[in-house]
Amino acid sequence: MVKMRSGVVLFITLATIVSLSALLIVMFLYVNKLQKENLKLGAYSQSFVYYAKTSKIIESLLNNNKAKDESHNVLYNQGIAIVAGDNTLLLKCKPIASRIPIQWLDKNKETNSTEQYTAAIRFFDIFAEKYNIQNRLILLDIIQNRLSQVQSGTYQQSRFDTQKKQRVDIDSIFLNYCKKTNDWKTCEVKWDDIYSMYDSPQIESKYLSDELVSILFKIPIENIKQKRNNGENLIQFISDNNGDKSLYDEKIFSSIDRDEMACVATFDYMSEKYQYSFNYQNKKVINFEFSEKI
Repeated sequence: MVKMRSGVVLFITLATIVSLSALLIVMFLYVNKLQKENLKLGAYSQSFVYYAKTSKIIESLLNNNKAKDESHNVLYNQGIAIVAGDNTLLLKCKPIASRIPIQWLDKNKETNSTEQYTAAIRFFDIFAEKYNIQNRLILLDIIQNRLSQVQSGTYQQSRFDTQKKQRVDIDSIFLNYCKKTNDWKTCEVKWDDIYSMYDSPQIESKYLSDELVSILFKIPIENIKQKRNNGENLIQFISDNNGDKSLYDEKIFSSIDRDEMACVATFDYMSEKYQYSFNYQNKKVINFEFSEKI
């Protein structure tokens, strides 16, 4: 009987040890997760402090008309390093309207912004032919449905966004189309070189992507990459390279800098790298968004 009791006690002891070990593992995982969340929350709070600083720098750079061209060149190409306490942020921007705003395909613009909608449909047809899209009407329907969701606010945004951003996830739209139609070659196209996720009243022709310049104005892409300087007058470049100017409409393409840009700042926090983004539009800094650890 004593031996049996010893066996039972041993069994209970082992079971208790296993249970405690499992509990400790769960607690360790929970604490680890909590630490990561706290780290992320700390970085999120710190990004707000930096955001206020970078916002003022952007505004001061672009409000200086004499140095505006140089400011664009630095922000769009090299980026600028900003010292903030013991940390250094790297800030880089790109023009928002250097591609076709995909929101121009919104059905509401058919009546509210006729010129934008007409141009967008015309460009869409050109792209559909260029890239041999099998079901262009299905793709257009998917795009317009997503635009409708974004406008109505039913398209879910990140919980770390502080404002409702009128932008569209271009990659997810085309992935949805490819899954639905099995037209996978369409998803091989770099649509970010064609469409912009942000809305804008005009397209900045000086910063139009090389891909778009080639497609719309019929200039070999090799010539563009060899001869074109970012920021130079597009209509002059088209003329100098025997391009087709028939699609160049001054109501659609602006040769004047619109000072609309999407910016990303990268910074270190507790030995980890994070970033946040924002837009500069209508002389205001808007649409702050904190990004996950990179």
